Formats: sequence, C-alpha cells, structure tokens
Amino acid sequence: MSISENKIQEVFKSLSEQKEKILLDQLEELVSRGLICVEETQPVLVETIAGPRKYVLKQAVRFILKDQEYIEELEEENRVLRKNNKEACDQRHYYMDKYADLNAKFGKNN
Repeated sequence: MSISENKIQEVFKSLSEQKEKILLDQLEELVSRGLICVEETQPVLVETIAGPRKYVLKQAVRFILKDQEYIEELEEENRVLRKNNKEACDQRHYYMDKYADLNAKFGKNN
C-alpha cells in the first residue's frame, strides 16, 4: 500500500493545524486569566532598501508573564534558601564526622 506525497502533506498539515489550535486555546486561557499579557508595538511601514522598491509593515509582539517580578523574587529567595540549606548540611556532616572521630578515639564504652 503506497501513500502519495499529497496524502502525507495533508496529514502533516492537519497535525500542524491541530497543534496550532491547541496552543492558541491554551494561550487564550492564560491571557483571559491574566497570567500572561500581550505586549505589542505600533505597526511601522518600512521601505526595503535592496532590490525593487517594496513596503513592509512590521510590528513587534511578545508575551509577558503578569507576575514576572514576583516570580523573580521567589526564584532569588529559593536560591538563597538552597544555599543556606547546603551550608547547614555541610556543617552537619562536618560535626557528625568530628563526633565519629571522638567516639573512635575515646569510645563510648571506655
């Protein structure tokens, strides 16, 4: 059974459209819940320099996490807590080793 190139293209186009719809639905939900904002510039008409004279309309668009500053604060707090936890673990291991050395030297039963 042979599948034609057109059928394969149709299948991939359909898959691509399904993915696009799913992503757009998820983005719409995030925007409607106020978790993501859409930031965009005003459209600008630009004349091409090279080649034949042509005009292109350009605009910058990006997604911004609504609570980006809060997320960054939490990430920094998390870094500090992890550092403090590592230092505390290192100190605990140091003192446990010292305790073991003292027990070995003097022994509990001596």
